Order: sequence, then structure tokens, then C-alpha cells
Amino acid sequence: MSTARRHPLTPELWSFLVAGRDARGPVPSSRYNISAYYSPDKKPGSVIAQQGYFLDPTNDQAALDTSFFSMPRSEVETLDPQQRLLFEVAREALDDSGETGWKGSNIGVYVGSYGQDWYDVSVRDTQVHGIYQILGPHDFMASNRLSHELDLHGPSMTVQTACSASIIGVNEACMAIARGDYTSAIVGSSNIIMAPAVTAAESEQGVLSPDGSCNTFSANVTGYARGEGIKFRTSKGLPCTSLNIGAVEGAGYLVDNDELLKKMKGTGWRAVQESELLEVLGTVMRRSPSAPAQEPVKEDDGPKSSLVNPNSTLVGIAPAIPLSSPDSSAKLCKDVRMSVFRNIRSRLKGGASSDSLRQFLNTAKANPETLSTPESVVFLSQEIGKKLPGLVLRPADDETDISLSLAQLGLDSMVAVEMRAWWKQMFGLYISILEMLSMVTLEALGKQAAEGLLALHG
Repeated sequence: MSTARRHPLTPELWSFLVAGRDARGPVPSSRYNISAYYSPDKKPGSVIAQQGYFLDPTNDQAALDTSFFSMPRSEVETLDPQQRLLFEVAREALDDSGETGWKGSNIGVYVGSYGQDWYDVSVRDTQVHGIYQILGPHDFMASNRLSHELDLHGPSMTVQTACSASIIGVNEACMAIARGDYTSAIVGSSNIIMAPAVTAAESEQGVLSPDGSCNTFSANVTGYARGEGIKFRTSKGLPCTSLNIGAVEGAGYLVDNDELLKKMKGTGWRAVQESELLEVLGTVMRRSPSAPAQEPVKEDDGPKSSLVNPNSTLVGIAPAIPLSSPDSSAKLCKDVRMSVFRNIRSRLKGGASSDSLRQFLNTAKANPETLSTPESVVFLSQEIGKKLPGLVLRPADDETDISLSLAQLGLDSMVAVEMRAWWKQMFGLYISILEMLSMVTLEALGKQAAEGLLALHG
């Protein structure tokens, strides 16, 4: 697998994220004149935000390295700037993968596209002419032109499903690989904001943040912000099922924003219901292309899942009692960040020994110096290690190897959201998701907890 991308103001993406920086910036003059369209009063046809997330000026929208491509100048002149960047980034992803001899190969191409601002700009002149007026500005050509220029003979598809376009492209590619249609695919997405029309429409709809900033899953979110980006990844034989979830009614940002929900319904948008979310999760798990056949059930073992596969990771919801049953103790909690499902009964045994941990924390509060000992770090690491399996519906071991990496224990960004809530409740400490993931090992996470508690009580 390999990746290549163009992101706003982020030459070194990982260090940028770890530093907690924000890539927000003013609308560049090369896109449109923001002073002519900006209005904080939501006047029809105006833009509510003066800022957003835009590629930096080193990404020349009018340039293309033609040494790699066969298009004549007359065709390049009409080409959507998104396609120019897509060509370069796709080629970089292929080069980064180390693959050779891919020309003429049965490789699929999937490109997610959000809008076609370049087309909207092009058709304003009713007298424009030329043989590339259809092939140049339309975004349906993005995947087909890429397949042609790179001489890739697999399926070629441009996906237009708005915000979910790239994840749908990944799902289509992975499902086709699982079916054996081909062995490799490149999947990309693009969004370049060349005109104010879409931003103005979303401003009027009330979904844009007035300050042009994204605070996803945060309690202080005021809407979303538009941004630019080009990204590609190559995949080869990797089993995967992708799921895209839209706005959930009664959860997340929509809990405290009835007016936005009314606007969504009034303009034809439909929020997902919680029951539908659970149904989709079950459907995705059942359709896992890499799931083996169900094993025979022994009389003394109880039911076994057909979704267990040591070669892939499956995270799902597995209540012992159906949610529709009046005996179910499942609580669907409304959280300002997202839909959080807690207290779901499970037949899995194990979990954090909260009594011994609370006793340790009470002792440490009275005698903070005990937190400086290696034994305290080991104990805290073990207790954290007992909590993690419960978050991914796995049985906990009696004793966890604290040298294990957090990735081996199933900690990813989504699990870290739940772990952070437990961390705050149990230790009284704040830890960011990026900080947690950067700890790498369970022992390092235990040491972080010990140092934080020592600073709190010492």
C-alpha cells in the first residue's frame, strides 16, 4: 500500500497534527474575490465564512508536468485543475508503492469527486467552443482520463456521492479485489474550490461554520468548514469493508440544534435514525468478504460468530440480548461528539479490575511518592491493558504484556475516543487522542498516567 496527497499547508502532515495546529486560512485571490461575496448576515448568494482550508500557493493550479502525460496543449488548457493535480498525485502514489511494469495491467481506478466548480466557471461564456469542452471540465472524466494516461486496464469509475465519495471508492475497490476482479487498485479523491456557488448555497442552508473552522466531534462545533485536498492510495489484496455514516438524528451536533435538523428536512436532507445505524453495522459485518464459513457449534460452547478472522480486524456491537427486547439493558447515550453506545451486555469475560485500581488511586492520592516507583507504572499499565479489550469486545487476559504495542491491543483513533473518556473519569486527567496514540506501547501509556497523577497529587 502507498499514499500521496496534497493537503492545505501541511508538507509534514503527522508533525502538523501532533503539534495541534490548524491549517485554516483566508480564501486565496486565485479562487474568487471573497470581499465581494462575504456577508455575515446570510444574505442570499453570499458566503458566511471568509476562511477555509486551501492548498498553499506552491500548488500551481495552472501547471502540469507534461513530461509524464501525452495530452496536447489545447487539451491541457481546458483541463479542470483538479484533474491536473490528480494526475501528478496518482503517479506519485504508484511510484511510492514500488510497483513496476504496471502499464497495461488490470488495475482499477476509483476517483471520488465532490463538485465541478471548473465546469460551472467554463459554461458562463455561452460562446466558448472547442473539441475539449465536454472532455476537459467535466469531473466524470477524472477516472477515465487517469486510466487512459497511465494505461491501466481495470474498471474506471468516478464516484459522486458528496462527502462520502472517497470512502465509497475505497469500498468499491476492496470489494472488487475480494471478488477477484483484479489484484490492485488506486483510489483517490479531490476537491478544489474554484467558485463561490457551492459555499454560498451551504451558507444559506446553515451548515457552514461562520469562522471557517472545523471542530469535528467537539462540543464547540458551529458547523463544518469547506476545504481542498487531493489524495490517492494504492491497495493490493487487502480485505476491507468501508462504512460511511451521515448525520444521526438525536445524536452528536443535532442533539442541541433542532433548527438545523428542520432545515435539513426542509431542503430534502434526511438524518440517519439510530435503528438504521445499527442495521447498517450488522449488514456490513455480515457482508465482510473475508469472513470464513461458520464453524459447527458445540452444545457446551454457545453460539460462535462467523465474523472472526485472524487476518482482519472487526469492531462491532454484539449485545447478548437483542436491542428490541424489553429485557435489554443497552443504553443509547447522547454524546455531543458522536453517537456513543455504552453498557451493552456481552458474554465476554474480563475487564479492568476497577476496585483494585480505585484502591491504588486512593493510596496514591494520600502518598503521591508511590507513583514514582516502577511497580506503579507496571500496575497502571496492566489496569489500562485490562480496559482496552472491553472497548473492542474482546476477552481480557489475566495478565497483559505491557511491552505490547497499542495497535496490537486494538487501540485506534475511534477506540481512543472511548479510552479518553474512561481516562478522564478514572484518573481525573485530560489526554488528547493524538497524545494517546503517540505513546506507542502500553508501558508508555502507563508511565504517562503515573506522571500525570504525580503532577496532580504531588
